[in-house]
Amino acid sequence: MKVFGSILGVVAVLVIAGGALAVATDFRGKSTANPAAPTQSLAPAAETTTAVAETSAAAVESVVDVDGVSGTEPIAPVGPTPTAVVQDVQVGQPALEVVTFPLASVEATYTESHQFGSITVRFRPGAYSPEYAAEIARKTEEARAEANAKIQQAWTSDLTVFLADQLFAEDCLGCQGFTESDFRWIFMLDDGSVIPDEFEALLVHEMTHLIAGNTIHLPFDIFYVEGLAMWVMTDDLLEHGYVSPVQATAWVHEAGELPSLQEFMHDDFAGRMRKRVYYDAAGAFASYVIDTYGWDAFVSLYRQNAIESVLGKPLAEIEAEWHSYLDPYRTQTLNGVGAVEWWGAASDVIAAYGRFYVDPTVYSAEQYRLLTLSRLALNRADAGNALNYLAQSGV
Repeated sequence: MKVFGSILGVVAVLVIAGGALAVATDFRGKSTANPAAPTQSLAPAAETTTAVAETSAAAVESVVDVDGVSGTEPIAPVGPTPTAVVQDVQVGQPALEVVTFPLASVEATYTESHQFGSITVRFRPGAYSPEYAAEIARKTEEARAEANAKIQQAWTSDLTVFLADQLFAEDCLGCQGFTESDFRWIFMLDDGSVIPDEFEALLVHEMTHLIAGNTIHLPFDIFYVEGLAMWVMTDDLLEHGYVSPVQATAWVHEAGELPSLQEFMHDDFAGRMRKRVYYDAAGAFASYVIDTYGWDAFVSLYRQNAIESVLGKPLAEIEAEWHSYLDPYRTQTLNGVGAVEWWGAASDVIAAYGRFYVDPTVYSAEQYRLLTLSRLALNRADAGNALNYLAQSGV
């Protein structure tokens, strides 16, 4: 998700004007749990007929009661791939270049357009082929089916996916994805640094923003907005062997670095690699609420109802209960990596991305490639390679 630097910078204007409110997102994590560990909270049950939605069946058996409140019977999810080999990537010289705002700049930038039913795919002239645009449209339809099923909606309106062949400009600093709900726009970073399984998970994340913003509530409360999108894509993360939001948050808690719930609720969520802890925690908190209080309770929070009223207890008690929810995961190990090793690597990778986004042009394409490989290794609980790639990158 994009940092709400972009959002907070434009929300005031948009809200005063009674117009669009953006949801940004910079996706960088994957979900995983040790087969012997407690399972993650997954999606609310819903009738699905699509192949994409059916993939979650391997990770969870869901039940919906007559009121539509979801309960889950988790079964052991697949853990991260036990290998030190990370898929290579090819990237160009990084630069903060492609816009997400304002409307006139977007229209003038992504001028090549291909339409496939209700989905339009746009990009800079010649950046991708028409055949690739068709493939993106197919993935977008699959992501819509999955997100609709998990949040119990049936949204099928026209939408546009904008593909960025270079890093987004400062208006979406650090974004890998960004959504404008009112315009029905999804922006996706596709510069080579986002590998295919990441792209698919991120697309589900962004589609959740788009659907929820048009069917549940405008995305005013970032903590719950990002929490819902992180929660919805957890199945995709698990499927590809990445560390889940719940597991990552539990490890941060075990390392003694978990901010307070109040801090999470008031953060700007400024790009997921720079605010990795905040995005994962939002997803972990959504999992806790849905698993403990049900889907309807989380929807009520998403609609900006007071948390103490919705959950029926003071915030301090809610926070303690959330921490207890995380406790079974705190001492888990994945690929021989536990809280100390993972957070030791994660804190360094997060800091490196903070330096990188100050001015990406001072780093070479090779440095960017190695930084990307470091992130990918971290997401697979491969702390050793994460640190090795990071050291090689010099970022």
